[in-house]
Amino acid sequence: MPIAARTFRTYVEENLDALSADPARAALVHQGRRVTAGEFRSLVHRLARALRARGVDRGATVTLLSGNLPEAVAARYAANLIGARVNHLYNKLSAESQAAIVRDVETRALIVDPRYAERAAEVTELAPVPDVLVLGPAKLGADLLELAAGQSDEPFASRARPDDVCTIRHTGGTTGHPKGICTTFEQARWFHGVLLLPPLLYQLMDHPDAPHTDTSSLRMLTYGGCQASPARIADAVRAFGPVLMQGYGQNEAGGISVLTQEDHDPQRPDRLRSAGKVLPDVEVAIRDEAGRDLPTGEHGEVCVRSAMIMKGYWKQPELTAEVLRDGWLHTGDIGFLDDEGYLTIVDRLKDMIVVVGGHVYTTELEDLLNSHPQVLQSAVFGVRDADRMERVHAAVVRAPGSDVDGQQLRAMVCAERGAMYEPHRVTFVEALPLTDAGKPDKKELRRRADQEAGTLA
Repeated sequence: MPIAARTFRTYVEENLDALSADPARAALVHQGRRVTAGEFRSLVHRLARALRARGVDRGATVTLLSGNLPEAVAARYAANLIGARVNHLYNKLSAESQAAIVRDVETRALIVDPRYAERAAEVTELAPVPDVLVLGPAKLGADLLELAAGQSDEPFASRARPDDVCTIRHTGGTTGHPKGICTTFEQARWFHGVLLLPPLLYQLMDHPDAPHTDTSSLRMLTYGGCQASPARIADAVRAFGPVLMQGYGQNEAGGISVLTQEDHDPQRPDRLRSAGKVLPDVEVAIRDEAGRDLPTGEHGEVCVRSAMIMKGYWKQPELTAEVLRDGWLHTGDIGFLDDEGYLTIVDRLKDMIVVVGGHVYTTELEDLLNSHPQVLQSAVFGVRDADRMERVHAAVVRAPGSDVDGQQLRAMVCAERGAMYEPHRVTFVEALPLTDAGKPDKKELRRRADQEAGTLA
């Protein structure tokens, strides 16, 4: 056995060791129920032995269909401790889509939250799996918790190796067949937290109780995952204090850059528009369509190289080769680096609107619309007309009590950015539709715009 394999410790082992320092303290709290560190650690080892007894071994795929549940976290830890790869299903996907993923990742065991037992029955009817294990009593499968209760809670020796696949995380599937992003056990050790998506941050800010809630104990609030409005982030700094930090990255790339708490200056909208400075041990290059490096300030595709780059897309070698070239991940994001080393993302390649006269970067137009005091949120997207030319459309959420109209917004855009950026149509909506991942769903907005155009034709 290689030395690296003998000495390697998984994120599960490191976390369980940390929990053993104070077994009585709370490790997880769910709906008023507290699970202590000792209880959680014991459950993980019991579950690992129960899964191993059912034939789950290193290199197998364990798929989880669950909501927020302490036992589901323990099951994920247990599967990874064995050396199995874990795949989580988005709860909001259709049974057909979930079944396609279950089949695609070659699921050895499906672990189910009892609340999703009926959905699991639908999924396994479409995509049978060798074993269905439920985290409690249910009408299908075996009760995994009951099986675990009969096992020892002595530490289970991990079978994982650094380069083994630890997780297969699927994209939301808004652009076609979901892509399974493979992260290794070595890479998993670098994941230490989660980000709050900007739309969720806005919901916190706009909550009726927000003005009366004491947030003085808040020390850090990290957000990211999609473009944020500089105007709204400035409002968040004023509301919560100097606690915000933005993280930019991708599932395929891990962390890329950080905009620190010190950089969140409401008087510097240009800085709030950026994604911060590139992290240590991460290389970023801005490249043109031919793969040539571009100078400071020029727009191009953001390409990244680091130890956190994914191993590849699950069973999609052609797509992997398309985005991973010579060790560099081509992110599909358009951006630029300034003289101080700050990275700014201006759009996704697929979202950029090609109009007569040039390119419209949707995030730049969204930032401008969101800067209007009567605009709460906006999403900009392209829609092709009868001549197959792209037209700029904007969906806008008004601030409560406001009466701004489309003509006023178009006039503002024209004055600030010129006629090329002026929206062909502005539609006012109560709320922006969101994807399963919580991001503005531009595919759905395009569908609505196409449907409206067909009705008007």
